[in-house]
Amino acid sequence: MPLRKMLDEFSCLVILVLGIAITGVNSQLDSLGFISIDCGLPANSTSVDDDTKLTYVSDDQFIDTGVNYKIASKYASTGNGPEQYGTLRSFPSGKRNCYTLRSLSAGSKYLVRAKFMYGNFDNLYKPPTFDLYLGLNYWYTVNLNSPDDARFAEIITLATSDYLQVCLVNKDLGTPFISVLELRPLETTLYRDVNSTQSLVHFFRGNTGASDQLIRYPNDPYDRFWRNYTLDTWSSISTNSIVQPDPDYATPSIVMQTAATTSSTNQSLNISWTGDNESVEFLIILHIGEIQDIPRTDYREFDILSQDPLFKYLYAPSNLTSGWVRYRDTGRTAYYMSLKATSKSTLPPILNAIDRPVKR
Repeated sequence: MPLRKMLDEFSCLVILVLGIAITGVNSQLDSLGFISIDCGLPANSTSVDDDTKLTYVSDDQFIDTGVNYKIASKYASTGNGPEQYGTLRSFPSGKRNCYTLRSLSAGSKYLVRAKFMYGNFDNLYKPPTFDLYLGLNYWYTVNLNSPDDARFAEIITLATSDYLQVCLVNKDLGTPFISVLELRPLETTLYRDVNSTQSLVHFFRGNTGASDQLIRYPNDPYDRFWRNYTLDTWSSISTNSIVQPDPDYATPSIVMQTAATTSSTNQSLNISWTGDNESVEFLIILHIGEIQDIPRTDYREFDILSQDPLFKYLYAPSNLTSGWVRYRDTGRTAYYMSLKATSKSTLPPILNAIDRPVKR
């Protein structure tokens, strides 16, 4: 083979390898399409979450402002959060400091979650209050009660470009900081209320009838948080059978395998909560699926009622199949809903899970 041809082919190979390497370096996504950031971690270092086994990277490639800190040792050992709470990034300078999450797909939906634990990193024993923005849009106000108070903010949004910015905004009520930042891709068919002008901010997501304190990745491939939610007046039922997910919310089978119910058809399944103010608009999503082996002589159906006198929805759950009912509610600071067996039903109402995001 002529020397010139060999050199040309070698040059092409080098360029190809370099191109692949550069693409890998520039991408902020891991093999799952996740971004998992342990804020305040030294540059080029990583940590591994004990529960999910996900690898978290340093935040140095996502932001160029701020100061790294470790929380006070007495709070690092409280067990109030994962290892990633041990470090944080603080922002003593500037009104607005932003993380840039790149390598995204315009038109795709993402779950973005930020976590905070003050841990008395500045030795002031005074947790700050500050705002969190997604780009130019208000998301959440971080207001911690104590050094070991751990909080998270979560939003489901649609990316209109190939990046998203998460910004911490100083309100002159202490120095903003952040402990963890996470991004998870969602199927575009999920959460149809999310579009280019509207996001859903997490308010509450409960796994009713469950004993597990928290279900997330890998049981939920989208790493949503499903927390145990059971009231003393409820009974719990469960199954080991697989419950088929629905295409609109993809509720994990492990979440649907438990449900809350009542002791008889005469007892309603009631839920109440409070909102921050009357302008908040909730989207209430009830996840329901039959998980008991019902004799042919029995039947389960119930009405779903809210404070809105115009809302009444009759529901009969399908066997081992996840279904859902969703409705909007707003204009109040105290909310109430009830699942009530009909006169035709021989079995009490059930509820497998509930999600109450805020439309924003």
